[in-house]
Amino acid sequence: MNDRSPIIWQLQAQGDSKGLTHALQNPDAETRKRAAAALRILGAVESIPALRRAIEAELDDETRAHLELALAALQHDQQQARTEQARHTRQLVAQLKSSDPAVVIKAAHALGRLSDKTAVEALILIFNDAAMPPQVRLTAAEALIELQSPPAVVTLLAALKSDSWQTRRNAAAILGQLQADWAVARLADRLQDEHPQVQRTARAALKRIGTPQAIRVLEAFARQQARRKRKAAAVPPDQAKTQESPALKSIPETSETDTPPSG
Repeated sequence: MNDRSPIIWQLQAQGDSKGLTHALQNPDAETRKRAAAALRILGAVESIPALRRAIEAELDDETRAHLELALAALQHDQQQARTEQARHTRQLVAQLKSSDPAVVIKAAHALGRLSDKTAVEALILIFNDAAMPPQVRLTAAEALIELQSPPAVVTLLAALKSDSWQTRRNAAAILGQLQADWAVARLADRLQDEHPQVQRTARAALKRIGTPQAIRVLEAFARQQARRKRKAAAVPPDQAKTQESPALKSIPETSETDTPPSG
């Protein structure tokens, strides 16, 4: 091994699969063998494509055998992980049929994080079930967004977080027209939007939806606004003047004895 070869044990200790993958191209055969072994120990399944390329390019038979062993082990690990994920997905999909909304919500959240699109159909069924509680449908919608497989109406939920205030306003308006009771919690967030038109549209959408949850949100928002007005009204006049014109602090006061410049 030459002096410029990477220190494989250090890369392994650091969990540096990227560095180990790069070491598969090292001119030193011993380094390549040790890198492959380290990747195998780390279970670095993301290195499988690089190992395949290294095997195709490898001229040394002994080194190629080491690379092939590492590849076979990692492929086995990958298949086991996929099998376990499929089993976990099936369990979570079964929980979507629970009569307990809390169980359904927890399962939908987990399915979104798993990024397993085999759950999409079951989540769409939950979302489309108008008999489901709004929070359950909202959670299913957000999971579908995470899985990048939302129905058209669910994309409105993502649009509420757009950088464009016009897009946020339009999404809120359409959700109101659809009386999307499942979107109440996210429309409530828009009541605090930085743009007043988005705030007004979200408020109108919640009024149109008109469910008990939507009414509670509007009442809470109205109380919050009233508290802010009372607090603002309670500020002493001299303090309010200072708050209204902070730039005046930087202007020196002129005394009555000061004489204006001549000419």
